[in-house]
Parts: sequence; structure tokens; C-alpha cells
Amino acid sequence: MQKGHLMAKLGRTLQLLQASWNWKQHGTSIVGKQADWWFVIGQSGALQPIVVGAALANLDPVSLEQLKAAFLAKKKLYKLGRFDNKNHVLSISLNADLFTDKNADRVRLLLEDLTASFRQLGLVSGCLLCAGEQALHAVRIGENPAAVCDACHARLQEQFNGIIEKNEQQGNYLTGLIGALLGALTGSVLWLLVSYLGFYASIVGFVIAFLAQYGYRLFKGRVSRAMPLIVAASVVLGVLAANVAEVAISLVQDP
Repeated sequence: MQKGHLMAKLGRTLQLLQASWNWKQHGTSIVGKQADWWFVIGQSGALQPIVVGAALANLDPVSLEQLKAAFLAKKKLYKLGRFDNKNHVLSISLNADLFTDKNADRVRLLLEDLTASFRQLGLVSGCLLCAGEQALHAVRIGENPAAVCDACHARLQEQFNGIIEKNEQQGNYLTGLIGALLGALTGSVLWLLVSYLGFYASIVGFVIAFLAQYGYRLFKGRVSRAMPLIVAASVVLGVLAANVAEVAISLVQDP
């Protein structure tokens, strides 16, 4: 489970579905509950397949074959790409087209048919990790959203906290500061180059910020609450250095 990542932009089809269902977004996917079942829906690009996933606690081979036969029979209706199963997790991909509304309608229809089939077969949602039938929570594991039970959620949180604690203990503020300063100064050089070519150099400030945090991590700086402050200070120094150098160069060229 991870925190602090920038929220990736959803495709238009998933934006439409999220707005109508009020599901949670994780990366380029949405996760939520339809009727009594949890689903994860993802799409990596505008014309990429729309992937619908569902973890089922009591999925058996007979039920799986019945589901597969029923939905493969409607392959043309859904523009079905693949119908896969790994352990207790179903994964169904739909081929997307240019029409957002039609894509969304096909996903809605698929979920209606899935929930009806699950109900008929007596299938229930299960934890993605342990297949348990307990109450589930929407979380992010790496870059992937999932619905997990209380026990697995607590274990993930404990593992995440352990990683943070380990990073805090192993890192070094001094080496991180050196790396951040070097990264910021490298960005300052790019600032001067862009300015020299006659472009608006301030946009390079984002590059300076990226290089400063990259340098901090590359030099094994301690990952803690102090990290953003060190990186921010390095960025400020980098921008100031670029501006001072820019003024000095202009004075030399045009005394």
C-alpha cells in the first residue's frame, strides 16, 4: 500500500463511470461496489482495453465454466477481448472504441449481467489477497487498486509503516542534501541554457524540483517528513543560483 503519489488522470470512459457511481480512483483505475459485489475497472489509455476485475471468495471450477460460457456467448455484444481467471480473481477485458458513452454503457451492461450471474450462482465477493468473505476496503497495492479484508488491510499497513521506518533509519540527511543540491544545480544549468536560447526559462523550475528530489534519493537521503523541506530549500537555492548567473551573464554581455 502506497501513499503520496500524484493522482493519475482517468480516461473519459472511467471518468463518466466514476461520476455516476462515486467510486474511488487509484491511478488509472476505479474501484467500488455494485450491488453486493466489489469490482475494479481500469484502462491504461484512450483506446486501450477496459479491464473489469472481480475477486470471488467461493469461485469453483464449475461456476467458472458456466460464467465463461455465458459471457463468451455475448462476445460481440460486449466487444469482449479476454475472459481470464487467476485463482479466485476474474478479469474481463472489453475492446474500447472512440465513443465514450457507448464504452460506458457496455461496462454498465456487463456489470449488470455479472452481478445477476453471481447472484444466480451464489458467488460472493472475496478479499483479493486471501479470498476471505469479510468486510472489504478499497486500497492501493503498488499502482493497483484492490478490495481487501480488515486483516489483510492491517497487514499491508504494517508492512508499509515498516518500509517507511526502515527508510528513515537507513537514510542520511547529509548525503541527501548533497544530492538534492547537485540535482538542483544541474537543473540551474538547464535553466540558463533555455534562457540563452530565448525561451521562457521559468518552466524549467519543475525540472529543477524533479532533479532535486531525484538527487536526494540517488544519494540515499533519509525518507522522512524532513525530506520535502530539504528538497524545497535546494530548489529555492537552485532557482536563485540560476537567476544570479543569468543576471551576471547579461551584465557581461551587455555592460
